[in-house]
Amino acid sequence: MWIWLIASVLVAGPVVAEAPRSLLDELPAGALRDGENQFLTLNIENDNFGGDSDRHYTSGVRLNYFDLRAQPPLWAERVAELVPMFAGGERLGGGYGGGHNLYTPDDIGVAAPQAGQRPWAALLYGSVGLVGVQGRHVDELELTAGVVGPWAMGEFVQKTIHSAMDVRQPQGWDNQLHNEPVLGLAWQRRWPNLYRWSNDAWNFAVEPSAGVTLGNAYTYGAGGLAVKFGPLNARFQDSPVRVAPAMPGTGFYARPTDDAWASWFVFASANGRVMARNIFLDGNTFDGETPRVDRRWLVGDLNAGVAVSLGRARVSYALVSRSREYFGQPEGDVFGVLNFGYRF
Repeated sequence: MWIWLIASVLVAGPVVAEAPRSLLDELPAGALRDGENQFLTLNIENDNFGGDSDRHYTSGVRLNYFDLRAQPPLWAERVAELVPMFAGGERLGGGYGGGHNLYTPDDIGVAAPQAGQRPWAALLYGSVGLVGVQGRHVDELELTAGVVGPWAMGEFVQKTIHSAMDVRQPQGWDNQLHNEPVLGLAWQRRWPNLYRWSNDAWNFAVEPSAGVTLGNAYTYGAGGLAVKFGPLNARFQDSPVRVAPAMPGTGFYARPTDDAWASWFVFASANGRVMARNIFLDGNTFDGETPRVDRRWLVGDLNAGVAVSLGRARVSYALVSRSREYFGQPEGDVFGVLNFGYRF
């Protein structure tokens, strides 16, 4: 597929290799319009959108607010100063997020504990994010606080949704992780458009990334590579927002030019994580009696999708294939990601 996309760029005309400049210098004047610097994004990840499996990581919903001009809370700035990898550079806003995730074993119709299966678990959380730009890279820092266990209301949420959809009810929530507050600090560095080829019609870009997450819910190091292809007026669009353990991103996108009210781009990525801690597999931090499985150290995601912008709005869909996360898991998981964004 990507061979064909690259070939179409070459056929459309001479390729232009641009001299390195600051990312902010490359933004067109219309990308930072007064009165349109805020982004509200709803992200829904569900295995029924692609895998139709109703198991493992079965649902993740996140509402994200990002403001290009935002001044993060003073305490968040103080934390950022303690992170040596977070670039001083120029701040490019920040935002807030919140969401809810659900995790279940293979068969949700079994009420008894299932040996060798991942635990029943839910996560309810809120987050504060900061974004900095320095030269050719973007640094993102997110501080997250939440709770797992019955306080996260996983049983109520899943049973309510299944009742509304008239599908079978989950039976094993009595076996879920116990209540535990969770805290996390995640840092990611990305190099958007580090390698970019374009002509008068098309744009193709490559974006490497690396990051570290520390906390009692997740602790891991990560690295990845993303590619994007689309018309030239879509080159200033960030990848759609995601749910952890994927870094959420900003949700930023420049509106199409005045003579083109609609735009689109296709994207794909490969991401790997070295997992040192995953509470949804390892069980509660200080309670050895909760269910747990033998976690794999290496986990990878393959992701591909399309995003369409219509004026101030953007919608995207992606399909994610995640490798096996624990020993004894028969196969990896597939889930879909729907993303709805609005700029105001």
